[in-house]
Amino acid sequence: MSETCATVPYSVAVRAAMFGPGEVSYTTEQDDLVQEWMVEAARWLWESKPGLWIFFDGRTFSREYQRARVPAEYCIVCEAGEASVRARLREAHVAANRDWALYERVREAFEPVRGEHLRVNTEEPLEECVRAALG
Repeated sequence: MSETCATVPYSVAVRAAMFGPGEVSYTTEQDDLVQEWMVEAARWLWESKPGLWIFFDGRTFSREYQRARVPAEYCIVCEAGEASVRARLREAHVAANRDWALYERVREAFEPVRGEHLRVNTEEPLEECVRAALG
């Protein structure tokens, strides 16, 4: 990565670091706590390196109140077709609850993004997605 870009670890990695295997619950309350820690890490990065680009990842940003906590310039909504989503869900992943049923619940509860935002089709090559995001 270049010096002008940074990422905050995605929610699954943060959750795994915060809680032991027997303590991970994937509840809304735990999602919110994980998100608070991600936002605090981002604030630290913003203060130490002004102008840094920071990308949040994870379903913990599917609700408007969750996105409102993040002082963001704009939001990038990553999308993919059903066949791609199903294929990705079949891949090994650290999140124990990551399955089609969860995807459907999050999709149904997802609140529309208001204000300026970008939609990126993640079925496109990674380089194109990054180019679109940094546009």
